[in-house]
Amino acid sequence: MTHGYSDGPQLKALITSVVRQSRPHEPSGFVHMADLESWRALGQTPIFEPPFLAYESNPRGGLRGAKGMAVIGDRLCLANASAIRIYDFDWRLVRTLSHPSCASIHDILARDGSLWIASSRNDLVVQMDLDGRIRGYFNYQDYPHLIEELNLDEKDLLRIDPDTIYSGRIDFRDPRTHRLERANAAHVNSMCFLPDGSLIVSLGRLTPWNMSLLFRAKGWLNRMGVYRWIVAGSQAVAKVLRRPTPNNSNLPFTLARSRSALVRVYPDGRCAVPLVLYGTTVPNHSLRNFSDGRLYYLDTNAGDLLELSGDATTIRRRIPVAKDFLRGMELLPNGHALVGSQFTLYEVDLEAGRVLRSLPLAGDPRISIFDIRVVPDRVAPLPPCFS
Repeated sequence: MTHGYSDGPQLKALITSVVRQSRPHEPSGFVHMADLESWRALGQTPIFEPPFLAYESNPRGGLRGAKGMAVIGDRLCLANASAIRIYDFDWRLVRTLSHPSCASIHDILARDGSLWIASSRNDLVVQMDLDGRIRGYFNYQDYPHLIEELNLDEKDLLRIDPDTIYSGRIDFRDPRTHRLERANAAHVNSMCFLPDGSLIVSLGRLTPWNMSLLFRAKGWLNRMGVYRWIVAGSQAVAKVLRRPTPNNSNLPFTLARSRSALVRVYPDGRCAVPLVLYGTTVPNHSLRNFSDGRLYYLDTNAGDLLELSGDATTIRRRIPVAKDFLRGMELLPNGHALVGSQFTLYEVDLEAGRVLRSLPLAGDPRISIFDIRVVPDRVAPLPPCFS
């Protein structure tokens, strides 16, 4: 039985993942492969690890794991938090791209011979050529009216001048060089281009002052080696009280809520905030669109796939998928979508607005899908390790 995924034999998907609470001797994430025709997992390979992982205080994500992917011609682009490796379809390494101003890499996309990269560590969207040079960038902090409209306080933001960005004067790949709560105040994590050339950028979670204080306290407790005991104690109490800990948090309770937002950058350079989502406790993720202008976004907090208007100003429809941390989405030519939630891959019929089927990729509940890309069938099976 075929499902009409494409006009050609593009029947495989690559899926990246993060291992929550990974230990020093364990892989912090994987690349998985799935056969969409037979709807089965084809195996997984540990991701190449980034430098400075030992200095990352976030036990759930941060520098851990495999990140965004893109296909550019006959090349596969695969990222961890600090670098993008480019492979041919037989998994031979072609080159590695890395720049100090591009860190905590999230989604990447290929366009006009460049890679557009969500650099969450410093809230940038970076345009990088295939030799690893930064050719341009978008920084929402360069637009005072956006800071005002997003109700952010400039004194809480790490302002980065163009020379610093292009020169790489601050190595954002190293967590010790900056204060995360200032550098990552909006958690820029995804982007797409509309048919008119506008860039839509996901500000996954805007950090209010009270959440900023909590991040600082959490970082200090981690450095002191205390935070893991607080987590363990709170989870033990929650177990006694029969209060489950949600999969999108280490703690069984919510200390602060925030917002996420979309920013639209018009081809003439104008910027606007078309949409704000409230009640955010974890970042929202994964902007994707069809060439005809249909636009989709994941409300990670609610577990819904959002169908947006073509100008990103209105939520036309919410499609419930799963309650456990939605992240990773790929749109298919047959009008369906692949969506990730923890270690499970879902296929969603966008027209009918319902989940068709699910595929567990692993048995480890700590594994959380990060990105999903359909690749040509001629891509070789995953190698035992990445060179």
